Amino acid sequence: MSLIGAVFVGISGIIAVPEALTNTETVFLFLLQKLFYLWLAAIMSTIDSQLLVSSSVLAEDFYKFLLRPEADKKNYFG
Repeated sequence: MSLIGAVFVGISGIIAVPEALTNTETVFLFLLQKLFYLWLAAIMSTIDSQLLVSSSVLAEDFYKFLLRPEADKKNYFG
């Protein structure tokens, strides 16, 4: 499995950095630098979605079952 990752880094490095064949030690660092923001954006988007779902579930569960069990759905947030 690690061989596949190493081959992927090598091939994508050759495509992204044509001068990578002269200095092969910096290919991984260059790709990491270029792709870091894409990975960070994907992680932040996932965290944002999870926070939204978790907050709505917690708000509905705690409000409905602990604070006002007699409330219907239109009274949850307003």
